[in-house]
Amino acid sequence: MAMATYSGTSVSQVTRRVTGLTKDILDRDFLLVADKEWYCGALIDELHKFHGISVLVPAKRTKKRAEEFKAVPLEKYDKTEWGNIATIYTTVNNFDGPIMMFLKKRKDGKYFALLTSQNDMASDTAMPTYTKRWRIENFFKDNDFLGMDKLPSLNLRRHSNSALSATSRLSRP
Repeated sequence: MAMATYSGTSVSQVTRRVTGLTKDILDRDFLLVADKEWYCGALIDELHKFHGISVLVPAKRTKKRAEEFKAVPLEKYDKTEWGNIATIYTTVNNFDGPIMMFLKKRKDGKYFALLTSQNDMASDTAMPTYTKRWRIENFFKDNDFLGMDKLPSLNLRRHSNSALSATSRLSRP
């Protein structure tokens, strides 16, 4: 039996290390597709500016962001195979400059938005790329016997010092 122990590593530290290793392996820049836990302007800015890594992440649903969503005029939406998508620029705290946002208004009236630091990305790339990310979620769900749910936290926003499984040390009791 193996036991996962908490390494004390922060999300930013893990992300810098893992993206650095990934870039070394790929030997090129790449797009990091993340979930809302990685919605952090300073981290997105650093990855983009200093490491050449673009990020695609869902926007947080804040009151201010909801008001911004509602203010987007109908003529900004383009009909795509992914629904009506508005491609606009917005701001994120601690991100230097504008960031591209793909905004979709769902049939139930709720909004879904993706943000990217890659300013030449099209919605026809962003939406299917983000959709593929769910394969990871399904992996964890289908392989719960691995005990990933027993790590200190999978909610990185609430516990900013939680370790990712890739950085957890395994030890035997």
